[in-house]
Amino acid sequence: MRRNVILSLLCLFLTLSTWASDYQYKRNIHYRPTPTGQTYTDSMCVLDIAYPKDASNAPVVIWFHGGGLTVGHRELPIELLKEGLVVLGVEYRLSPKATTEEMLMMLPQLWLGLSTTWKSLEVATRRFICRDILQVDT
Repeated sequence: MRRNVILSLLCLFLTLSTWASDYQYKRNIHYRPTPTGQTYTDSMCVLDIAYPKDASNAPVVIWFHGGGLTVGHRELPIELLKEGLVVLGVEYRLSPKATTEEMLMMLPQLWLGLSTTWKSLEVATRRFICRDILQVDT
């Protein structure tokens, strides 16, 4: 029984590694236009991008982690990578260190940061999906 469990976990790991290897990654990209000089803010306003090597016209999912705005960290969900999507995992300031207003102000800063970051990536897409509740075609 124990051998079967270990073998199953090994197969799962190899399968996930195969999906992940078909992707290119950019990590710790600051989306604020300029550093604030505040360690917490500068360390939290970053994102990771994973995109397939053949990502022409792939939809982009902007993934905000859960946690009720008080806990959590950015992630690139494997379920989305399996679908061949471009995935942006966004880190943001959390309460109580940030106010609700400061958290909401992160959104326009994120869009502005993406407009400059996106040009440096080799991804030809113009379709963005924020989690699964908002779709924006540009």
